[in-house]
Amino acid sequence: MKNNSKIKVFLVDDHQIMIDGLLSILHDDKSIEVIGFAHQGEEALAKIALQVPHIVLTDINMPVMNGVELTRQVKKQFPETSVLALSMFGDIDHIQEMLEAGISGYILKNTGNKELMEAIHTIAQGGTYYDNEVAAAMMRSLTQGQQRKNSVEQVHLTDRELEIIKLIAKELNNAQIGDALFISERTVETHRKNIYRKTNTTNIVGLLKFAFANGLIE
Repeated sequence: MKNNSKIKVFLVDDHQIMIDGLLSILHDDKSIEVIGFAHQGEEALAKIALQVPHIVLTDINMPVMNGVELTRQVKKQFPETSVLALSMFGDIDHIQEMLEAGISGYILKNTGNKELMEAIHTIAQGGTYYDNEVAAAMMRSLTQGQQRKNSVEQVHLTDRELEIIKLIAKELNNAQIGDALFISERTVETHRKNIYRKTNTTNIVGLLKFAFANGLIE
């Protein structure tokens, strides 16, 4: 966007009191123009099509169409528009969903006015913005993911052993696993013994706990 043009922002939240608060806050910044608001996703898309904003500032949990699907549709229909999530949820699941949908930023509703303004201006200039709590959650997730990867690499499970672990998680016995993988029941039993040894487990419960903790099964 041009440096001398106003940042056009569209607000989406199913609570009018939240909309009113944002209108009051953003009104104080003369470089920002709120061009409209909506209480849910489908209404937002219809209004955005009439006057496309630079930034959509949206909640996540809303009726009819939530913020995740709204973000997907905005990025599909209006690719030049950026989306900034404003949510009370700072857990990695909500953050990850919105990241995959295509957001440019994520801040929590307990953020201060100054940080909200900073997020909008940063995104308007083509950047991304995540508040400290959100950034910390993202970093923890990355660290835990790397730790799980390192743990699995250290036990040196083969592709065949990983296949068998997934089938064990589906409650298949040795004979059924053998049929599924076209190997003998005795070969399956040998693989199971090796898996228990490598993962330092002694039974199915322990093995499944290891597999779940290390992201081998969901």
